[in-house]
Amino acid sequence: MKNAIYCITLALICGLVQGLRISGLGDVSALALLTHYSLGYFEITAAGLVELTISFLPFILFQIVEGTQVFKYFCVAGIYVFSRCRKRSVWFLGEAVKIFFTALVYSLLWYGSGLLMAQIRGSLKVEHGFWGICAYQVLILALWLFFVTLLINLFSLWFGSYPGTCAGIIFQLLCVGILILWEENAILSLLPGTDGLSTHIFLLKCNPVTHLFLAWHSVPNLELNALLELYPLNLQLCESVIYMGVLAFLALVAGCLLIGRVDFISESRKH
Repeated sequence: MKNAIYCITLALICGLVQGLRISGLGDVSALALLTHYSLGYFEITAAGLVELTISFLPFILFQIVEGTQVFKYFCVAGIYVFSRCRKRSVWFLGEAVKIFFTALVYSLLWYGSGLLMAQIRGSLKVEHGFWGICAYQVLILALWLFFVTLLINLFSLWFGSYPGTCAGIIFQLLCVGILILWEENAILSLLPGTDGLSTHIFLLKCNPVTHLFLAWHSVPNLELNALLELYPLNLQLCESVIYMGVLAFLALVAGCLLIGRVDFISESRKH
């Protein structure tokens, strides 16, 4: 319960602060605001990667808070509970559901507080079809937060709390860093029919961070698509939901397998 309160507070603070930084007086496009919250109109450059890394701070804060949701029980209860728990997988799935719903609430409050701030400071212009796009983006972010947070919990069980948290953060920064490979390839200059375009697009789609960029997606509404699609990836929002869902499912399977092998976290592995 305490972790949930921390997450709600963080979501509101991060959302309002970013809302103050982005929104200004006058009319504000809801879609443009949502795009900025979804890592912005990021272009693949070295300078852009630095700004992108900073944009991950709200994600990392959530993962640090929730990164002990499963791990903490092995430190507090330990072998006394888990040696008597016959259905550990069921217990683990229950804890995973808590993490997912906390991630979903965090995403809703983070986006919602930003939209509210924009409405307070000016006039929020909501485009037709915006709420559907917003729902997809909230789900994509919630699944990503859930996936990485679950990984941090599993890494912590195996390696210890600090190494586990660091491994989860390094994994995300590695995914961000890999995008620098496309700087020299200048994907902006790759047009349909150009040699190597399909390979570039496939490799970009394999990187989970790619799916967090709202501005890299395509939508059926041509008017909204003109405001969104920065790169010709033909990446649909439903594709990103499925991709993140698969990652989350694989983390759940790994957790169910690992949870049966750990009984107690020794003092030396708590840190």
